[in-house]
Amino acid sequence: MRGGLVLCALVLVAAGCKTERDESPLPFEALPRGAQMAKLAVDGSAGTAVVLPLSSFSFRVLAAGGPTKHRKIDHIVRSLPQVVAVNGSFFDEKKHPMGAVVDEGRPVQSTRIKPWGAFVIHDGVARIISGKELDPGAYPDLVVQGQPRLVKDGKTSSFKPQRAERTAVCLRASDKEGDGYRAVTLVTTGAVELKALAAFLARPAARGGLGCEQALNLDGGPSTQLYLKLGDSVVQQVGAGDVPNALAAVPRERTAKKAPHTPGAPKPR
Repeated sequence: MRGGLVLCALVLVAAGCKTERDESPLPFEALPRGAQMAKLAVDGSAGTAVVLPLSSFSFRVLAAGGPTKHRKIDHIVRSLPQVVAVNGSFFDEKKHPMGAVVDEGRPVQSTRIKPWGAFVIHDGVARIISGKELDPGAYPDLVVQGQPRLVKDGKTSSFKPQRAERTAVCLRASDKEGDGYRAVTLVTTGAVELKALAAFLARPAARGGLGCEQALNLDGGPSTQLYLKLGDSVVQQVGAGDVPNALAAVPRERTAKKAPHTPGAPKPR
């Protein structure tokens, strides 16, 4: 198609999903490094929610590279031993990413699209803002743009009817801290309506939704794909198309703990 933090990813699966009529909280199972995963259903399509705390994971926008500069995300992230990734930017007819792109504080593409939304991470805090709010002279740690904004301040908007595979980013109300969020939700589904997806994202967690207060639609259709490899868990939704970049979460390096000082022993210099 053209055109601590926590990360959740929804991916098309065959069976064993929670139904939309079941309004009990989603059941999550534990994954390595504090991550969690739960199966679900959205508008007749199955999915999986994967939660990753950013105290344990850092986010990257990884370019496809190679001679075509377009690849499927499992090829983009194949060198990483542990990763969760979805497709990132929309792209134009020349297959160039659309909107601002920033990775590790470095501007990959500085041209912002003001009417679009922007997913931003800076100093361990995530936000979804309008393209107008992006400062072209000040770069946060990470930026990916998309459209439309599915949920804004807990409320959904009206959307044109169209069923398609979807990829989205959302920020849950339960993870809000100050003016930012300690939760990021990456979403991929089978063919769904934007209205149904937005309603599911905004639905409170106690009623079987994800309780997202902000949500942004990324590229979808044949671009939608997910790759998860954490410990012994592997989940993959293969897209029909190649993409220019991947939005990826990678486990942070563990910080070694200092040995406690024994009374009477000389202190290390």
